[in-house]
Amino acid sequence: MEYLDEIISMRVKPSEKEKIKLKAAEQQMKVSSYIRLKLSEDL
Repeated sequence: MEYLDEIISMRVKPSEKEKIKLKAAEQQMKVSSYIRLKLSEDL
């Protein structure tokens, strides 16, 4: 399986950013890994 990483820039409100950081920390993941996981689940 081939993975092609592309940079995705997105703007989030500071309060949303903190929520994402907390959820990622709960699952012991980096923010980028957490977002990648959530995006791939939706696809």
